[in-house]
Amino acid sequence: MKLQFNIDDLRNFYFLDAEKISYPNLEFLIKKDPAYDEKFIISEGSDFVIGVKRKDRGYIKLMHGYNSKLLKQLEQRLREEKVKEVRVFESAPRYMFPGVDPRYTGIYIFFLNNGYKVFDYTFNMFLELTHVYTYQKIQGVDIIRAKASHHEEVRIFLKKHFPPWEEEVLTSFMYDPPRLVISLQKGRIVGFSAFDTNNPGVGWFGPMGVNSGLRGKGIGRALLLETLNFMKEVGYKKAIIPWVGPVAFYYKTVGATINRIFLRMKKML
Repeated sequence: MKLQFNIDDLRNFYFLDAEKISYPNLEFLIKKDPAYDEKFIISEGSDFVIGVKRKDRGYIKLMHGYNSKLLKQLEQRLREEKVKEVRVFESAPRYMFPGVDPRYTGIYIFFLNNGYKVFDYTFNMFLELTHVYTYQKIQGVDIIRAKASHHEEVRIFLKKHFPPWEEEVLTSFMYDPPRLVISLQKGRIVGFSAFDTNNPGVGWFGPMGVNSGLRGKGIGRALLLETLNFMKEVGYKKAIIPWVGPVAFYYKTVGATINRIFLRMKKML
């Protein structure tokens, strides 16, 4: 199957008006995914399901039509690859949404009827970028925008401290300059904050992380504010913070508000 379906139909099926998707973005998220494998793309007429395998877990990355036959075929192909668990949509590091938006009731019911269960929920948050943020300098810590020359140092830091985010954050280096802010203590990386690593062109913030031993010192706040300033400089008027854990942090720091809720769903094969 070639990825030549109607982008407008796809957007209307899955996305709010504020989250339009372009064909280049679709290619980035699907065809340029390092784990892309055509055997996990199954179609029939206008219906299709696109999956991906990451290590020992499978994901339904995208679908159109409530076609249980196609879903079962994908599950079987994943099972043949020794996959034991399949999750819906949250196919990080290249994903469009971190679960099922319950407003799309038909999708939710479709997966329930096919044996998927809700095991958690998460949020996206939203923020208008209306002004430049300022923050106090943190003693002994420098907040800087990464350069291309930081790539290897960032890779080593992520592999050691944030391995699940390594591939996603390193995507920031495909831009010039990299869309990444880092914090340095005695010249060594201790934190990071990226944007445009998923759904480029939409205004997605993150991921962001700080070494566990240095949290609570204001480093995360400074990284967040500098990254939002960076986003504003490149032309974004809003920021979407996806798959949020610390909701209170973003609300208290910049007034971000929850604008979408997602149900995380999975099935054991």
